Amino acid sequence: PEGGTVTLTEVKNGWELAHDVFMDFSDSLFGRILYWCFIHLFDGQKAVFEHANREVVFFKAQLEKVIT
Repeated sequence: PEGGTVTLTEVKNGWELAHDVFMDFSDSLFGRILYWCFIHLFDGQKAVFEHANREVVFFKAQLEKVIT
């Protein structure tokens, strides 16, 4: 399973938009192998970061449409 949460928090000079994502690999030999491949062969952490960043940019644009 994978998913994420988006939070919008009021800060001193405006708002902060954050997106946390997660992936759950099973606690088995197969799950550990998949996790290792994801991290080491597919550069998964970078891919997840880039994907989450694209989503934050999209969410920000949608919020700005509503606010303005």
